[in-house]
Amino acid sequence: MESGLRVLSQRSKVLRAFRARWPSITDMIWRRRFLLYDVALLAYSVQVLRTYGLSAIWRSPKVGLVIVPWAGRACHRLFHFLLSIPVLPAQLIFNHGIFAKLFPKSFESVNNEMQKYAVFLQKNFEGIPVVISTPDGVNLSGMFFLGKERGGGTGSIHGPSIIRFNGNGEAWEYIDPGSVRDYVDQGINLLVFNYRGVNESTWAPLFGSQVFGELIGRYTTVERDGIILDCMSVIQYVVNGLGVKEDKVLLLGHSIGGAFSLQASVKYHQRACICNSRSFAKLSSTVREHAAEFLGVSPTSWIGKFLKWLGGTLVHLTGWELNSVEIWHTMNGFKWIEFCKKDHIIPVKISLYDSAGGTECNRVLELESLHEDNHNRALTIMELREHLALVGTALNLPGMSKQC
Repeated sequence: MESGLRVLSQRSKVLRAFRARWPSITDMIWRRRFLLYDVALLAYSVQVLRTYGLSAIWRSPKVGLVIVPWAGRACHRLFHFLLSIPVLPAQLIFNHGIFAKLFPKSFESVNNEMQKYAVFLQKNFEGIPVVISTPDGVNLSGMFFLGKERGGGTGSIHGPSIIRFNGNGEAWEYIDPGSVRDYVDQGINLLVFNYRGVNESTWAPLFGSQVFGELIGRYTTVERDGIILDCMSVIQYVVNGLGVKEDKVLLLGHSIGGAFSLQASVKYHQRACICNSRSFAKLSSTVREHAAEFLGVSPTSWIGKFLKWLGGTLVHLTGWELNSVEIWHTMNGFKWIEFCKKDHIIPVKISLYDSAGGTECNRVLELESLHEDNHNRALTIMELREHLALVGTALNLPGMSKQC
């Protein structure tokens, strides 16, 4: 009876809504840099028109003084958005916003199925729906699971916690229920969430219009910066909102989620624990690896080789690069890498495992090479035991630690 009351007391303390703040003024300015650039460009264009006059430059080469800078800005924004489609397809597949009408009605069944899974997780694992608002006005949808009061867990919202960062085609509604049980049963809190544009993680309405709010939101914050801001906001929710100590937070990032979690924590949460699961060293290398196949072209043909070069170049030019290996060795918390030699999405040659120095320089959990999708498959029983032992060591949980 007393234990049940404690659980109810802790559940009542979970913040259902949380508004994150800009980590710093400089960070706010950096995330708004393109908006500030547009303002400066507008002021420059007005000055050019006032200096030469509209009629004088309209049919002369001087018109390039206005058109070229705006064309460059438009191309950058367009290509950054287009590159976000293969980088994070979940924003389109599970979109409830301006892109929802672009897809056939068959996608409605996917969204309905997602809602059923969400209800299942909430009922069977006592999940608590949470909404985390980012500083730039996006309401992130998530679910919080309170760890049980057993083992090394405290059954408290302040206890050891895991934040899961999704891969590029995932939504938290499709998380393996077994994963939730594995952590919660060990007394570990779990927070799952969706990036902006995925399912119910949507922009706040502007002037009463959801569509207008999303259009302005997408324009003012480019996709890469926005997703990293999402991740920073979620970490802020756990550390500042729930009051979990930084070294008791484990950032569990799968695939591109591993890169986003590193980008979000490098400045302000270097003591957080990190599990980087089946992720890459650099996004540009991954794009080069798959650019030709993504467009149905042979990678060995001259067109395929050109597409590889073009894809990698666009990642740099549009500002989409995610350099995980550069950040990895700067993180001070307990960390490890999970990888598979037969991973068809992240081959060893482009993996963080290989670029970060392999087993000689890192704690590593090598996954078994099975005859299936080794990138997205669930862990085997033996792998899960090793994984949970590393989790226990990272969060300093009695009875779960592993000698490293």
